[in-house]
Amino acid sequence: MLDCQHEEKLLYQEYENCIKKVQSSPFHKLMAEEKIKHSLQVLGAGNYIMKHEIYYQHQPQAYLRYAKLAYLFHDIGRFREICELYQQKQGHFVGSKFDHGQFGAQYLEKNPEYNTPFIVIPVKYHNKLIEDYYSSEDYQKLGNIKDSVTEILKLVRDADKIANFYLITTQTERMKKLFCPEADETKDMRIQPAILADFMAEKAIDLQKVKTACDRILNLLSWVYDLNYLPSFVFCDKLNCFDNMLNILKTYNPDAKMQKDVEKKLKSYINKRYTQLSSN
Repeated sequence: MLDCQHEEKLLYQEYENCIKKVQSSPFHKLMAEEKIKHSLQVLGAGNYIMKHEIYYQHQPQAYLRYAKLAYLFHDIGRFREICELYQQKQGHFVGSKFDHGQFGAQYLEKNPEYNTPFIVIPVKYHNKLIEDYYSSEDYQKLGNIKDSVTEILKLVRDADKIANFYLITTQTERMKKLFCPEADETKDMRIQPAILADFMAEKAIDLQKVKTACDRILNLLSWVYDLNYLPSFVFCDKLNCFDNMLNILKTYNPDAKMQKDVEKKLKSYINKRYTQLSSN
């Protein structure tokens, strides 16, 4: 395996510096603790994809190292974001005006060893809609390395989603506290028609449109439409992530018919992508 012990230490330094700054806030400490755990789970998911995806089996070691550092560092900007939220006396990541992808890119650009588009660009755009990446000036400037950088971005995005699916489905109450402020029993639970329409059209749901708990859960489920590699689907299936996410939605969703429609759509899409990716 590619060694990245030094880089893991750098990640832990950012985490420890953050913990010191937010020591008086149990909520912000919980944020930081979840993010260091998440980062290591993304490392494991990224390693799995890189090992099993044919594309990466034929790449040079230097490129594989870039890829591994990109998914290891993908959330390094979260710790600065948590400190900023703490200083501004803000809570949830949801609705945060701070961009941890941008913070991470800025961190990496300060170190010549990591200041390369193969690491910086995937970190900067892992948390944005893929359309934003393709329409960005950064993408246009990549020239003849566009495809190579984009593959690493896809890898980072897949590994990130796998780890988030796992955390959400195994630590639901903890994740609800951090990432789903809409999950308040006094609020409307229903899925908005526009949100459902995007999901049924196989679109990744824009977080800015989310208003209810079921909207938010469907937003998370819609990440499936942005999974790129067959090993990513296999890994999620092994962890039973898709069924667990649907069960979480079912606990909040008051519309039984809509629930069945969502379940049917998701399973149909997963089967379709399995077939497509298996034939590549």
